[in-house]
Amino acid sequence: MALAGPPFALYRGKPGESVDVEAGFPVAGNFTDADGVAGGTLPEADAFEALHTGPYDTLENTYNAVLGRMQAEGLTPGDIMWEYYLSDPETEPDPAKWQTRVIWPVA
Repeated sequence: MALAGPPFALYRGKPGESVDVEAGFPVAGNFTDADGVAGGTLPEADAFEALHTGPYDTLENTYNAVLGRMQAEGLTPGDIMWEYYLSDPETEPDPAKWQTRVIWPVA
């Protein structure tokens, strides 16, 4: 089985003291559940997308910008969102250069 894209994290609900997160790797071909690993799919939805450049601890700024744009357009954010991690910290050690694609569907 070959990877078919960057790793991702799917978040359910708005982050607070705790967060419900599902980590995954897109794969090519069919996947069979095994050893506590389950297959799944990301939802199809109308969504806003943003490219965040910088360390993970500043992702909140990008989410706030996306939320502001949704609100300006009279839209309501959905209860899920996901991030694709486009940079590998092992090959790019400078967090200022890391890139994360943020996807936030509308309700």
